[in-house]
Amino acid sequence: MRLTVDQANSFAAVIFMGSTPKTKFQDRKPVGQDATAEGTPKWQVQVSLAPKQIPGAAVQEKPELINVNVASPDDPGEGLAPGLPVQFDNLAIGTTRDKTIYYMASGLRQQNAAPTAKKDA
Repeated sequence: MRLTVDQANSFAAVIFMGSTPKTKFQDRKPVGQDATAEGTPKWQVQVSLAPKQIPGAAVQEKPELINVNVASPDDPGEGLAPGLPVQFDNLAIGTTRDKTIYYMASGLRQQNAAPTAKKDA
């Protein structure tokens, strides 16, 4: 199951912490960087989510660190400094068969920056 996340209405801020290659595992052992079926490398982007205060609603009081999976030929965090506000393109949340929650997006950019054009593979 996958649900689209409206970042602007869900979080007061999304702060970039860093990005690393997403590790592929085989027989519970790391075997390099994971990739899509088409061969595009996968990356994990770590961000801090500041909760949005909604009057009358119970909201988590502390920021939460999450990893967002992004498939991209290049590191999507390249050129972004830790602590910078960022915007994900097509941010979504999903669950695996074993009910593990994961986040994914099609891109990442500095907040208020225009989306970049997709490269042809």
